[in-house]
Amino acid sequence: MLHRSLVTLCINWALPHAQVDRQLCVNLVCLKNAHTSPGAEGRAERDRVSLMTTLYEHLPADIRKVVDAYVADLRPQTWRIRFLLLIDLLQERLESGPAAEHWRLLQQWTGIVTAILEHLPPDSTVVECVGLMSISFNDQWRAQALGQIERDPTVLDRLIAICPDWGDIVETISEADQRRPIKARQVRRR
Repeated sequence: MLHRSLVTLCINWALPHAQVDRQLCVNLVCLKNAHTSPGAEGRAERDRVSLMTTLYEHLPADIRKVVDAYVADLRPQTWRIRFLLLIDLLQERLESGPAAEHWRLLQQWTGIVTAILEHLPPDSTVVECVGLMSISFNDQWRAQALGQIERDPTVLDRLIAICPDWGDIVETISEADQRRPIKARQVRRR
């Protein structure tokens, strides 16, 4: 079964009955794989998706409107408030969804965070933003944030002080990615 986390991240989150263009799904899966697949396969995918620049640009129009609404609400806020509001959004969804679907809800939330970060440029000097960057689908932001956390372990301590569940959230996102990884060969079989 084709893992659709990059497309369904907003569709299942905000518009459960939206229709997804199959080619869009394939393009988004390739976008994710282009930066994570080793060897010639990864290079070929990087070449194929070199014109794709953001997750947001490849979402259906109705999903972009949902992300735009989140961005409009979050833009006037500080990164601390943005972080807390996004955590509250996640916790609401986890509380209302079945436990068996938590891994999917976390991946969807991560996609929403990524699309929001594309509109509210990340600030690596703000610990809450570094936390969001560390779980995003954007490999560059994630690497930058994880490097900063590695160089300064107090960043993680400060994130946990702000959000005591942060460690569990990160661990569960990591487990969800391992449980349902996106693989290029899954796309090719379709």
